[in-house]
Amino acid sequence: MLTIRDSVARSPSFRFVALDAGLKAEGQGEDDASGCSEALFRSAIDLYTDVLAVLTTETAASGQSTAEAVDWRVKCLHRRAMAHAKLGEYEAAVRDAEAVIEMVGIEVDEVGRITTTTTTTTATARREEHCVYVLKAYHRKAQALWSMGEKVRAVTTYKEGLSLSLPPSIESSESAVLLAPAADGIRAAATLMVAEMPYSWLAAYYVTLLAKCESPHPLSRRDGLVLRRVPDSVKLDAARVRGGLVDGMDGDVVFRRACQMGVVDLWSGAQRMKSLCAYVRGSVYYRCATEVPDEAMRDGLLRQAEMDATVALVYYGDEPGSDGPRAASARSYPAGHALRGRCYEARGENVLAVMDVLQAIEGAAAAQSWHDGDSDDGSDDGSDDGSDDDDSRVFEEALSRLLPRIPEHYAAAINEGCGYAGLRKMIEVERERMQPEFMKKRPKYYYYYEWMKKRITERHPEIAEGVMDKLLALDAGELDLLLQYPQAIDATVHELESVLAERGGDALETYEVPLLSWGDVQRYKSGKEVSELENGDGVSSRRATAAIEG
Repeated sequence: MLTIRDSVARSPSFRFVALDAGLKAEGQGEDDASGCSEALFRSAIDLYTDVLAVLTTETAASGQSTAEAVDWRVKCLHRRAMAHAKLGEYEAAVRDAEAVIEMVGIEVDEVGRITTTTTTTTATARREEHCVYVLKAYHRKAQALWSMGEKVRAVTTYKEGLSLSLPPSIESSESAVLLAPAADGIRAAATLMVAEMPYSWLAAYYVTLLAKCESPHPLSRRDGLVLRRVPDSVKLDAARVRGGLVDGMDGDVVFRRACQMGVVDLWSGAQRMKSLCAYVRGSVYYRCATEVPDEAMRDGLLRQAEMDATVALVYYGDEPGSDGPRAASARSYPAGHALRGRCYEARGENVLAVMDVLQAIEGAAAAQSWHDGDSDDGSDDGSDDGSDDDDSRVFEEALSRLLPRIPEHYAAAINEGCGYAGLRKMIEVERERMQPEFMKKRPKYYYYYEWMKKRITERHPEIAEGVMDKLLALDAGELDLLLQYPQAIDATVHELESVLAERGGDALETYEVPLLSWGDVQRYKSGKEVSELENGDGVSSRRATAAIEG
């Protein structure tokens, strides 16, 4: 019996290879063959159809489909879908793309992770290659649906593709180099497509998502499934939330981009639902707060917006160990910081507002640096469309507006480039300086050292600093015992001063201070002068005590 390769070779196998080489010879490649003529695409479709017919015949004859047959079917269907799309035959392109997805039969576990049951190296490599074709098939299908005018189905298709994640065996293997461009490509295409969707669709999507996040938690009436529920006194109905979303996306470039990018990030797992929904809800409540005349209602809405912005910042970021833009920006959420900064500004807390705006500026710069470095590596996830610069300009304008409202020395430091960390350090130093004396931060054992210094200087007001440090380094009980007997502390101080004068500071640091013995204590208590036993050469009290006891 002829093998698949022989059968395909007898039909159009050599033309199949020649066509593949011809497409690349045109300088367009498999995914961008727009420069090829319509006749070439038509012949390509006929060729792929012939190959698929041969495969079908052999499979029917053998009664089973081999792995090699699946490989050829996947490749032919994928290429034929591309050719149909180039000729404007979008329904046929959708059918072929769906056939690829169904044929590969990628298994997905309960958390949306692609699973693979293969164990051999060859089988695993084939499975990983199929993952690439599945991602591309989702892209082909979505593009065809979009061209047919079915925008919602197209976006939903991208959502299905983005929700698939690679198994650890693939993520940690060399095949990730092959899979990464496909994943980045579908993410970039989804980002562009979501940006073309009407604001009303995005608003409806977020209203539904927020309702789900705020639905009652089975274990707590106060909390929702994802977000804490808004108090009834300031809660907005769905119509006002939808209107606030549409108005916000229409008038705020930062909010619009965050909503559009947030959808793609949520689908691909790059942003947590709690962070995104908290940011969106907080932005809506802030916008409504600027429009209501009632002062109490306005304050309640602002506080809700501020709390949501804080939640968005706390729960923002890539999964641990990832190397995406969220990790590169040190978990900074520029849009979230900007939102909380606007809340502070509306409440007159301008210094806090400036601190958040500075973090937004630094976060946007870090994200832009990550995108620039990623582009240098030859890969791009499509999220760097120049809008980071637009965000930075908005944040810089907010900073310029706030600087005249804060103390001059803060503004001067910011203009000199101190940044968020420098400003925070200045504020902490000033806050510590303004604290009452009893509330100021003290070193460890501060009051003990001050007490001991006072007791020592009462007897020796001109004591050398090195000698003082040496005494303070003694055990607390030993030092207290010396200070109970003036003659004992005098003798110890004189001995340490002699060591310092004769041998220097280094010798003093390693010198073992003579401690009082039980006999010394008893003599001091009885009033005997231990120092009388010292000879004219300045024998230490320890040696004098030894002489007495001897």
